[in-house]
Amino acid sequence: MTLRERWLPARRQQKMMDYEAMADPTGLRVFMKTNWLDVPTSNANSGIAIVRTAVALIIAVHPIHGLLHPRDIIGFGEYLGSIGVPLGVASAWSIMFLQIASSAALILRRLVVPACIGHIAVLSVGIVLIHASQGWFVVGAGRNGMEFSFTLIACLLGVLWAHWPRHLSNTTVVPTTCRPMQAFLQLLFAAS
Repeated sequence: MTLRERWLPARRQQKMMDYEAMADPTGLRVFMKTNWLDVPTSNANSGIAIVRTAVALIIAVHPIHGLLHPRDIIGFGEYLGSIGVPLGVASAWSIMFLQIASSAALILRRLVVPACIGHIAVLSVGIVLIHASQGWFVVGAGRNGMEFSFTLIACLLGVLWAHWPRHLSNTTVVPTTCRPMQAFLQLLFAAS
């Protein structure tokens, strides 16, 4: 085989690749040819960091609003007192400071598991006391429902699981490749 014979097929192959790139400048063909069922994760930690920070900022808006408008916190405390929560106003201020501390901990990536548990507790009580009676939908088919709180809780559970100490998570007999199922089963068994 001469040098020219070796060079021509390689050159033709390069031209074909160039033509394909010109015909598909967006990379859509590569996107469509990718087997999305078998793609290894490459930036899972970055994804969890985005969710952790976004949820912390979303939740932090409520206590920041409370600091700027203390009458709203007092009104919320009076509502808590009216439904039988002892020390209603003090409880409302405690909830506000818990949300500030938990959001700061999530943003700074310190005490992430306790911060997630604190936020989940506040959101769960909010669902029971306020949102459950309004139905599921926040907008559209309903108003002031519990769907957004459930979404935040799901995000917080994902962040909690990602930051859960590994020596505590090896107690079940679920394969390590099935971490979401393992998290669900551990939460289920912990609740019962």
